[in-house]
Amino acid sequence: MSEHIALMAGQQINEQYKDQVQQLQQQMQQVQAQAQQNPQAQQMMQQMQQQNDQLTNEIASAQAKLEAELTANFAKAEEQRMAQEPQDPLVKLKQQEIDLKAMETQARLQKDLIVDTEKMDLERDKLEADTSLELMKVSAEVNKQSNADATAMLKENMISAREAMKDKTAERIARENARSKTRKAD
Repeated sequence: MSEHIALMAGQQINEQYKDQVQQLQQQMQQVQAQAQQNPQAQQMMQQMQQQNDQLTNEIASAQAKLEAELTANFAKAEEQRMAQEPQDPLVKLKQQEIDLKAMETQARLQKDLIVDTEKMDLERDKLEADTSLELMKVSAEVNKQSNADATAMLKENMISAREAMKDKTAERIARENARSKTRKAD
């Protein structure tokens, strides 16, 4: 049953993210063609690869959440069905098993959320470090005027990237907190 739920969740999530994945892959192909001739395109390729990694993590997290939701729904439906039947010791034992699996799934989701958040923090730190390193390399290679322009642009990119990562992390935590509260209320 859990394999069936995992398969259903995987299909739904893959369909949901299909357009985003295709769009990112197309962009990566375009930038990859430019990367051989343009050093800035190489940096864009690295950023797109990081975006691809983040999207992969987001898809895995969404699938795990959907699996937990489907499992909880199945458990509720099974509980309702069982409530209508006379209580049998084996039925009671099966219900306990279902409840335990639901709790394990929820614990796994919470653990995955923490791991995903930590990964995003590490990726943000790595991106900041890479951007700083690129800033130093560019500063050493260009003349003074170009250096000032490139430094300003890289600082803006670094600030934008940092803010975007913070916003995504905050949104993901807020969504998970809202879902957790909703589950607890159920």
